[in-house]
Amino acid sequence: MQVTKRTIPPNTNESRYDLSTTRADYPDWNAEKPLRTFVLCSHTRSGSTLLSEAMHQAGGMGCPVEYFHFGFQPTLENMWGADGLDSYIRAIYKHRTDPSGSLGIKIFWMDVLDLCVARYPEEKEAINTELEDRPEVADRVYGLVRNIFADIFPNPQYIFLTRRDRLRHAISSLISGQVRIYRDISGATKPAPAGEPTYDYDAILNRIRYYAYCDARWNEFFESAGIKPHRVTYEELAVDYTTTVKNMLVAMDNWHSEDQLRAPRLRRQASRLSEEFAWRFLEEHSRRTSENESETASK
Repeated sequence: MQVTKRTIPPNTNESRYDLSTTRADYPDWNAEKPLRTFVLCSHTRSGSTLLSEAMHQAGGMGCPVEYFHFGFQPTLENMWGADGLDSYIRAIYKHRTDPSGSLGIKIFWMDVLDLCVARYPEEKEAINTELEDRPEVADRVYGLVRNIFADIFPNPQYIFLTRRDRLRHAISSLISGQVRIYRDISGATKPAPAGEPTYDYDAILNRIRYYAYCDARWNEFFESAGIKPHRVTYEELAVDYTTTVKNMLVAMDNWHSEDQLRAPRLRRQASRLSEEFAWRFLEEHSRRTSENESETASK
């Protein structure tokens, strides 16, 4: 199955997100590396900002931002005066390790691949290969990922956030990419939409396949590395935010008091239009599937 990797355009508004500015920097951490790392592994449009902000608000888990995402990294490199990947990693340690010695990272599978290419350019062909049904290549790539994570993330603890409803996941990705609004924060100025949402069956289907592909890669990587992450779903966050966050903090051995649980400042972005797109997709997908089955039967 062919899956287009870069389905989501770079976010030109990331500099407006307060956690990606110097306002979110901690006092300089001058040790060589953080004492521990909390790694939030996820996918775009899965509630990762909601959970990463909960981690930040709880204290003792750093400030998990997509430091290696192509929408954030150039801005952060420029902000901290980093020159190259190693310099940038040192800058992350310096500015984003909290006073307890904790570093928080949010990372998507596509960011993992970019990081691998940056570290191992000679392995670019293998890294960019579709890993489904290619176990020998997959093992090689997962080995590179293990090496990078071991080097960059000291004493890591992993959280894996996914979204079960892949259709609405894909529609959220489609609409946010079209309007270029990726979060709605209470009290913050909301940017004007870059365009109008437009229904696109093929784009939605590609996103469904893409997120399923990334989900499979994360799970295979965890298995290959012997990692058992704490698992969270977007649906759990949406239904019972407080309990889900508390369970995560307990699992990370970072639960101290109810004061760590604060009301989220992010507002839900799904709308009636999202549901209209969902029902339209289901109807079209059913029709196309029936037509394909009829064509196959007539041959």
